[in-house]
Amino acid sequence: MRVSRCIRGWPSRACVGVLVAGMAACKDVQPPRMAITAQVASEHDGAGALDGVIRWGRDIRLEENDEVVNVLVRMNLDPRGGFVVADEEENQIRHYDAQGRLRGHKGRKGGGPGEFEYLHRALPLRSGGFLGFDTFYRGALFDSAGGVTRTFQTPVGPLHDARLVDDTLVLLAGDVPRRGPTAPRPRLHLWNVQRGRLVRSFFVPPVHGRAHVLAANTAGFMATDVRHDTIAAAFALTDTVYFFGLDGRPLRKVPIPFRHFRRLSEGGRLPGPNSGVVAAREWLASFSLISHLFWLRDGTLLVQYQDRMGAEPHWRLLRMTADGAPLFEIVGTPYLLEVDRRTDELYFQKPGSPTPDVWTLATLRH
Repeated sequence: MRVSRCIRGWPSRACVGVLVAGMAACKDVQPPRMAITAQVASEHDGAGALDGVIRWGRDIRLEENDEVVNVLVRMNLDPRGGFVVADEEENQIRHYDAQGRLRGHKGRKGGGPGEFEYLHRALPLRSGGFLGFDTFYRGALFDSAGGVTRTFQTPVGPLHDARLVDDTLVLLAGDVPRRGPTAPRPRLHLWNVQRGRLVRSFFVPPVHGRAHVLAANTAGFMATDVRHDTIAAAFALTDTVYFFGLDGRPLRKVPIPFRHFRRLSEGGRLPGPNSGVVAAREWLASFSLISHLFWLRDGTLLVQYQDRMGAEPHWRLLRMTADGAPLFEIVGTPYLLEVDRRTDELYFQKPGSPTPDVWTLATLRH
């Protein structure tokens, strides 16, 4: 049976114990039908409103078989052609051509070489092969034929995002736990795959107040993108895009011109360790969360954020200039999986599709 993830953009089942473990146990929840989502912040038909700013292209239907069923997927484009899908529910990496034909698959659930407990991301290497990252502390390097070349450990967990800088350097977004009371911890890390070590860590998000600390510990994921030698990053709870050099040096920060983003309030009752699923979900539904960041060729940025209705995310998409001027903000959009850095082509889950194996390509009108 196909299932939806409780918090898309989170490491789902893996990291919500602070609120309640049951919050993430949503095997009985069907995938959200993106075209008919209830509108939290607006009455717009998001899929229809997108028609004014994008041109819809062809559909892609991912090939499946008895061993391959797409459930909780993240995708990355392969610079050699096609794309790679990481399925967290199935703990499987799949390689597709540009038409959605299955080229091969690898990985499974487990603790052995090339196995994953919570597969988070699969990154295709320019030189061939793939990097697979688990949500917690480990990963594997696969060759182009799908064989495991080696395994490795990382200090980052839970992992919220991973972006390839080059074939040896990866940007990892997430926490590096430390024992005992410590100062606030950086959330961005450059990881040298060949040497198996952190090169540097940087960016401590601004988190103040009990509610923000709780949200940062349970929903504090990072959204990132990399262009050339510059990193763009946004923290889930803030309204700012931060830019850094590869040396970790802050370059600038730009406010996001939100109109519909609902900020977390320090007032009100917080869910505790003994709170039930309903209370935890109600609290999560009281504020918006930035989930994804896409940096386009012309310097503009797409910010995908979510509001929640029960266990389901409802997507919003904002486009802004490099200096923070708003271009559009649309509520109730289909889920944007990825943007091609070479062409700015957008990969959406197909509006109205009840399953995640049908996508639609699109391009921006301006």
